[in-house]
Amino acid sequence: PTDPAASVHCKAAEALLHLGAHEVAMPILAAALVDKNPWVRLEAINVIDRLDLNDPQLQPLVLAAKKDTNE
Repeated sequence: PTDPAASVHCKAAEALLHLGAHEVAMPILAAALVDKNPWVRLEAINVIDRLDLNDPQLQPLVLAAKKDTNE
């Protein structure tokens, strides 16, 4: 099942990135990008966009999430 707190995890990852904890935040965002809930995926993309992240490990996940039709 989808973690009901997954969107909170995105906010926590964003805060961690502001604190410089990149190695802790990236796996959280990566997990959010493949979450079953489309709103969680959207929140992860929004965090990545707001912080202008260009992490090569996240790029394939971001592209896949953007192409997802939620069907």
